[in-house]
Amino acid sequence: MFFISLFLLLANDFYWKQEYHNWLTGKLSDFSGLIVLPVFCFVLLPKTSRKIILLACGAFFVWWKSALSQPVIAIINGNLHWPVQRVVDYSDLFAMAVLPFTLQMKPKALAFHHLTFAGLKWTLGTITFLSLCATSMPYRSLFQAHPNSQDIYFAESFTQKRTAADILRSLQAKQVSYRMDSIMYYPVLNQQDIYYRLPSTADSTNAWKQVSQASDSTLYLRWKGAPYYLIPTYKAGSHLFQNIRFTLSENKKGTKTTITIQTFQEAGLKPYAWMDRAQRKALKETFEKIFSEP
Repeated sequence: MFFISLFLLLANDFYWKQEYHNWLTGKLSDFSGLIVLPVFCFVLLPKTSRKIILLACGAFFVWWKSALSQPVIAIINGNLHWPVQRVVDYSDLFAMAVLPFTLQMKPKALAFHHLTFAGLKWTLGTITFLSLCATSMPYRSLFQAHPNSQDIYFAESFTQKRTAADILRSLQAKQVSYRMDSIMYYPVLNQQDIYYRLPSTADSTNAWKQVSQASDSTLYLRWKGAPYYLIPTYKAGSHLFQNIRFTLSENKKGTKTTITIQTFQEAGLKPYAWMDRAQRKALKETFEKIFSEP
């Protein structure tokens, strides 16, 4: 089971995700990774209780898949210049269902010479460590920052007993302007010497021209993802919100719609600043009023 999970994790992260980008490849790494990670830790920390390791792996996975890990990712990207990224998707937490099964997995005794077995164990451990890191690395080598460094990650949801169309109509009735988009432009931060090639029509030679990166210009990568909505500006009491990015998700019957506030900007809040529970609750109530019926 460990070898199968390790193969699926590597194949998915290095090929299938990019070639067949869909819901299956999006979840496969989570399920296989939550088998590989605890078993890897069982061998790495043989004197530690398996249940403690299992709880630690589960807590780490929840933290990583939530907005709470974004400040750490921002520090790694900004200060260490390591291109680490992940998508906040709470449906990935269903993969934690495989964690209890890893308690039943035991290393199989292999009749190898001691040195051969030690070499295999360290080689397999290195491959496992790299595979666990690979799921958090972007496919392309260029490191992209978030489109707007002033965005505040919120990732809070609330549900209303209305269709998505009704919610959008209520925004129009309140004269709240919004637009739908799926394109974002990410500034490239880690590439100083970028060139483009000009093939010669006369012979087989190539001329390399450096892309100008003047102090007043920035290179961007165009990214197309899942559709989202954007409210450019909204004033609520003493709050002046800008660029409220949200998504709408209807249930199968179309009787309920979940509204997720992904990011927003507000003059009184700094990006990646810690918000206590009372502050998050107050902001969530404010956003709920925006989408309430007129």
